[in-house]
Amino acid sequence: MTTTHCPACGQPLAQHAPKEALASVALGYRGRTIIECLSKAYPRHVSGPDLVDMVYRHDRDGGPLYAANVITSCIAEIRPKIEPYGWTIPKNRPGRGAIGYRLVPVETIEKIAGKPRKRRKRVAA
Repeated sequence: MTTTHCPACGQPLAQHAPKEALASVALGYRGRTIIECLSKAYPRHVSGPDLVDMVYRHDRDGGPLYAANVITSCIAEIRPKIEPYGWTIPKNRPGRGAIGYRLVPVETIEKIAGKPRKRRKRVAA
């Protein structure tokens, strides 16, 4: 994958444009909808109920009974797929001010944790 740089600041485009950086990730409908919603809100959080509304907006019943659990499961499946592209969705810790989900560059998490994360090899689509 060729890194495109911003003509204004010179930073890699992936740092500022998660939608473009994650466009080639192989995801299903739910995963793609979640990534699109988080990309539009970047760098802000998106609440779990808002993600449920976006993923199941075309479902007459509003989605499954435990739709929030389905979204949490989808996020867990998305994380390892997007990390090779330089992005992650941090894990929420209940009771510690968790207000939703957001996309974060992997480098930011590494700086906070003080150690590099294990990176998975990207699989060609």
